[in-house]
Amino acid sequence: MNYTEQIFKMLGVEPNEEFKLQYKSKQVGQCKYSLTNNLILNIYYNNIWQLCRKDKIFEILNGTLQIVQIPKITPEDKIVIDYAKLCGYKWLAKDEDKRIFAYKTKPLKGKEIGWSRFNNFDFVYIGYPISFLSWDDDEPYFIEE
Repeated sequence: MNYTEQIFKMLGVEPNEEFKLQYKSKQVGQCKYSLTNNLILNIYYNNIWQLCRKDKIFEILNGTLQIVQIPKITPEDKIVIDYAKLCGYKWLAKDEDKRIFAYKTKPLKGKEIGWSRFNNFDFVYIGYPISFLSWDDDEPYFIEE
């Protein structure tokens, strides 16, 4: 195994796999990133892939920035997500009782059973499962533009 394969294994991603970045518990925007076979970090910004600043790769390697896997969306998930998006919803979240809701504004996670709906009147119950959502998620899933 060469050193680039070892780095990919250490980081838990494959070459050209898309992921997000976060500092400790704070996500770095909604941008997507990927590493090429040559360990060049790219960022998806303004609807195009661009070369990312070199210091970001060092922040990943030294642990300052952490890679956040992007959920693998099944074809069934995509149908539900696309429909929610078509209806103007931007966020999805699963409550502790396994019910999934779509929101037009970002909800906050409650301490016991659910995501905030008391100040968020633009939400709807989704009656279909979404494979990658979990109550353990710290943030709701953002439906990308």
